Amino acid sequence: MKELEGDNGQRVLEFCTYHNLYITNTFFANKPSHKASWRHPRSHRWHQLDLIITRRSFLNSVQLAPSYQSADCDTDHSLIRSR
Repeated sequence: MKELEGDNGQRVLEFCTYHNLYITNTFFANKPSHKASWRHPRSHRWHQLDLIITRRSFLNSVQLAPSYQSADCDTDHSLIRSR
């Protein structure tokens, strides 16, 4: 996953691996616009920074994990919903 590159991304992957956790947003073939959760203020490029992480026992319960850029959440990040 390109967005998990770098030191912090590596830490997230190691944490998930160590604790047997799964990043559910990466399991779905969402449109690129539904994967991104933050837009860089200068380049205006979207990035997937926010993740939904769960235990394996709940993995089958997650059916969808899109982001919604149009949601008004008073933040520079988009809303990510898990269903």
